[in-house]
Amino acid sequence: MANGALVTGLVSIVIPVYNSERHLPSCVESAIGQSYEHIELLLIDDGSTDGSGKLCDDYARRDSRIRVEHSSNGGPASARNLGIAQSKGEFLFFLDSDDCLERNAIGLLVENQERTQADLVIGDFTTQHSGVQDTDTNFLFPEDTLMLKGDVVSRTVEYLSKPTAYSFLTYVWGKLFRASILKDKQVLFNPSLRIFEDIDLNIRYLRDAGSVSYIKSKIYIYTGWPNAGATASAIRSYPLAYKSALSTIQSFLSARGVPAAKLERDIGNAHVYFAIRIMIALFRHGQRISIWKARELVSMIVSDPDLRNNLGYYSPARGDSRIIPQLIRLNLTAATMAVCLYKARKRRPSASKALAHA
Repeated sequence: MANGALVTGLVSIVIPVYNSERHLPSCVESAIGQSYEHIELLLIDDGSTDGSGKLCDDYARRDSRIRVEHSSNGGPASARNLGIAQSKGEFLFFLDSDDCLERNAIGLLVENQERTQADLVIGDFTTQHSGVQDTDTNFLFPEDTLMLKGDVVSRTVEYLSKPTAYSFLTYVWGKLFRASILKDKQVLFNPSLRIFEDIDLNIRYLRDAGSVSYIKSKIYIYTGWPNAGATASAIRSYPLAYKSALSTIQSFLSARGVPAAKLERDIGNAHVYFAIRIMIALFRHGQRISIWKARELVSMIVSDPDLRNNLGYYSPARGDSRIIPQLIRLNLTAATMAVCLYKARKRRPSASKALAHA
């Protein structure tokens, strides 16, 4: 869609919906109840088998700003791509069907964009577990921040040295994207990825973004992952998906002039970090996985030659595992599994959801 066809000031909110009957009402109500009313809501029913599809249609009949697209199940990346294609707004905003918005969320993002002219505006968020909000969210930035291209490169390099669950690169929800960049530059989600697709898109979007603005206001309510089965399936199907995301980051930073030696070292560190994180998440989400399947997947990761070549670049920060890389180096699959299982039982569920959106 050409720029001229986009509706000025309109924000298209895209919600992928898959078996979300329980959480969808609160999500949709928070979107249509925004103080900024110049919105359209695109509910993308991704082949739901519960009552989600009917709920979507019911909402569309009640509010003319809501449109529904029903499709066969293709995963969140495909659903979001369909939402992008069908959207009419100058801006796009991605909202997950188990999350909610504060009433002034879109208004604050639009006001900031108008003032800064940023190509990406990010809001802060609150986490919620079992209906209880945790206001102690420590985001990357302590205050409102405007990042130009050089700042984005620096922050991306920092991300590689210490990937965190809440980096601004990790997820796409809670951000105001300029639709013309997504559409004209064909920056779409990679449907072959079911995890790490958010990082992949964010980095490709940043290639054409002039600036990124962050507002400290908490606009988004992020819910602890309620559907562990879907994440477990994604991890089992795409255990090495992080390699694709890292390749995208490497290309981006190389084009921005980051020295090859530094880039190799930082990418290598992140590779080891993500491999460990995936193996731990495998046990966190995969409690019904057979021991043989778990061993197969851990063995696949441990024996990956790229991982083994990068072990020397791993620089663990406080709280990062030091023993797992040693076990990988010794090719001790069973011992690696045991340590990952132990760590999985100690990990918070919110970090797991972030991995699913990474």
